[in-house]
Amino acid sequence: MNNKFLFLVSFFICMILLVYSEIDGEEKIQAPEFKEMYKKMLLEKRKAQHEAAKRIADLGNKKKENEMLKVVINKLFETLKSSLENLAKKNKNNDKKLRIDKDTIEDVSSVIENCAFASDLALRFPKYFHKVYDKNQNWQFTLETAISITLQSKLADETSEKAIYLVKKNRKVKK
Repeated sequence: MNNKFLFLVSFFICMILLVYSEIDGEEKIQAPEFKEMYKKMLLEKRKAQHEAAKRIADLGNKKKENEMLKVVINKLFETLKSSLENLAKKNKNNDKKLRIDKDTIEDVSSVIENCAFASDLALRFPKYFHKVYDKNQNWQFTLETAISITLQSKLADETSEKAIYLVKKNRKVKK
């Protein structure tokens, strides 16, 4: 599966460069061809995330499930925080408008993927997620910001957006 993922990432980067170089005068990374290609790649990544959540649920042992969730959720929020910090550094001159271009797309992608995965985990494991999320104000801010960026980007697939909206509503995320 790692080889498939590496191939998809390489293909994705090549397609970004191709789309970016072929379009003149407009917001190049916003091209409809890019958005559709990105959504297809996101669906592949989301399949792997759904499978990971399913494997955790199938452990059959609540203690092991909670240990695995602790590791996964900690890493997820660490990655989200890092990607958001990178975006903030790269986007500092653009007021509040999200800039999506060849310099920011990797971080935007990471935010979208991890926001969607956090939403999956919150919906599939609500007791555990609620227990750790509600105690951590940094995570709350991180997820609120990630949700805002994900929805602003308009790059998430329909299913991921629905999950994100549900989490936003259920977690009383403000943004």
